[in-house]
Amino acid sequence: MCGSSYSDAMELAYTSTVLPFLKMWHDQTMPHEDYPVESSKIWIKSPKQPDGTSCGALTIAQIYSLLKDSLQFSQGCVTKEDISVMRLRIMWMIVMQPNCL
Repeated sequence: MCGSSYSDAMELAYTSTVLPFLKMWHDQTMPHEDYPVESSKIWIKSPKQPDGTSCGALTIAQIYSLLKDSLQFSQGCVTKEDISVMRLRIMWMIVMQPNCL
């Protein structure tokens, strides 16, 4: 999954599907704001998914890390135990803030 053909397929999926959706969502939810400037692509070399079921937890953790302006998460190694802790933390946040959903 880390080869150039995979990267090319992911870039095509992003530019043809994800980016148009994000722009449409932005225009509908923030009509008076300019769309943020697109930065150059950076492929994150880590963390690698340790199993076939942790993509959701890793996605949430990566987004949280980016929102907090922290690059620590993208430079570390993630174990199955880390994923278990992430899932528990996500579950705890959902349970403790039910009115935000």
